[in-house]
Amino acid sequence: MRRGFLNWGYRLEGLFIKIIICAAVLVVVSQTFLMDDPLKRVTSQVGFPQDTLQNQNILVEPNAPIITMQLKNYSSLPRARVLVNGEQQKEFLDRYVTVSVKHGDVIEIDGTQYKHSLEIEVINTSREILSPCPGQIIKVNGNLARVGTVKLVK
Repeated sequence: MRRGFLNWGYRLEGLFIKIIICAAVLVVVSQTFLMDDPLKRVTSQVGFPQDTLQNQNILVEPNAPIITMQLKNYSSLPRARVLVNGEQQKEFLDRYVTVSVKHGDVIEIDGTQYKHSLEIEVINTSREILSPCPGQIIKVNGNLARVGTVKLVK
């Protein structure tokens, strides 16, 4: 009689373990379906309208010299802007920004919308660009920081 009771107890214990495992898997799967898009969550925290994310023009002029910059200490800062000759050209919606330039263009980073310091590095330029150089780091402390004047090989 005692033997049958133990056998029944082991079966019941196995059933409870299976139910708990199935419930845990169900909770994890349902949470992944209910989770918000992380990009929308972050952009809403920094106050950037989400519908303009798709309207960002990521194309550059064909055959134009380009400069690629990387945001070093953040993954995106949509209010940080790249200005070429005083006009907004791109925003740091992503960690990387590529802008097309011409000889004599003045490149600046507008960080006036942020109180914290930003660090931006020029990571790549076209072969014909002499200045700014790859590896140049620009520190922006809530101000308008100058990257430099574009100089091309003649």
